[in-house]
Amino acid sequence: MKFSKPIIVGMMVALLTTSAFAKLKDFKGDNGKFGYKDESGVVVIPLKYDYAKRFFSDNGLAPVKLNGKWGYINAKDEVVVPLKYDNANRFSDNGLTGVELNGKHGYINAKGEEVIPLKYDDTYGFYDNGLAPVRLNGKWGCINAKDEVVVLLKYDDAWSFSDNGLAPVKLNGKWGTVDKSGKEIIKPKYDKILFSNGAGVWTYVELNGKHGILDSYNGSTIMPIKYSSADDAHSAYQSKEAEKRAVREAENEKYNKKYRDINRKKACKNLYIGKIVKYRGGAFGMEWKAIILGIGDTMMTIKDTSNGYIQEVPCDEVY
Repeated sequence: MKFSKPIIVGMMVALLTTSAFAKLKDFKGDNGKFGYKDESGVVVIPLKYDYAKRFFSDNGLAPVKLNGKWGYINAKDEVVVPLKYDNANRFSDNGLTGVELNGKHGYINAKGEEVIPLKYDDTYGFYDNGLAPVRLNGKWGCINAKDEVVVLLKYDDAWSFSDNGLAPVKLNGKWGTVDKSGKEIIKPKYDKILFSNGAGVWTYVELNGKHGILDSYNGSTIMPIKYSSADDAHSAYQSKEAEKRAVREAENEKYNKKYRDINRKKACKNLYIGKIVKYRGGAFGMEWKAIILGIGDTMMTIKDTSNGYIQEVPCDEVY
């Protein structure tokens, strides 16, 4: 495919712009001020800010603080978002970032437009599921990028969503979890909760000093709340699973032996004493020849024709 010249030029400008800010690093000078320098150490943006954070790769902006106020600049040190906020954060994947002004929080885009009004008492960033925890009138919940309440603002506290798609919430001093639709998966009735590592399919809970394990996705009990610690609950689960595995393996072995014996009996009926057969043995599984000396119900006795070695083997292991 051929690109027109304007498109090629546009792509080059974009690449150059991306390269420019990607290579700039914030640093603090001897004067206590912050600026930016390139990979070779050359100061590109002078030491003039009270504080400076790294540039974002998605929009090429960096939060900076001057005279007690935060805003955002580009790699040319041009102010893109006015330095008027009391606090500023990193941009989320949806292109919004939380800002604070006069004790109120809201969200702006990379143009500095206030997409969600500064009306909340506190906010977190948006997560992969498109939700952000917010606090209003002392209660926490979650909103989407349209400022629509998805998780009701009724909780005393709320944490960020984990990889399992759930977020811990606190109500009347007790912890539970909600999903991205706002549905309570684990009812808030526990003193503490903690997701397991990885996908977080387990939730460790504590109630009245005792610990147990719940299924993160439906709240069902995996291990009862009776252990002195989460580690003890986990160890008990491992022991329980080991016992289950041992039972399964024993049942499988019993099943396999039954059908092995059936196959071996059938094989024995098709053999006769004096027949020359082949089998594999030794460290390298080499093929050998042997003569049958005796036949039982499932086993037979053979004598190797090359070295005279006599051994007993299952009837279904020769051919």
